[in-house]
Amino acid sequence: MPAFAMTSHALSGQTIKSVSGGTFTGGVVVDLRDTKSSVSSYVALTRVTQREDLLMFRPFPCSIFS
Repeated sequence: MPAFAMTSHALSGQTIKSVSGGTFTGGVVVDLRDTKSSVSSYVALTRVTQREDLLMFRPFPCSIFS
């Protein structure tokens, strides 16, 4: 269960560190389904230092990146 939520705008410039490695117990949960901006999507996806710290909440359209 998430401890808190942040918008991509508020998260910009920050790095989110993992609580522990291995299983997903901390990091960033990203939901890109209803996003309209490729910039905010990029910010949300690049706030972690390891891919294991990123959890995609649900499928999203790839068209937001083209």
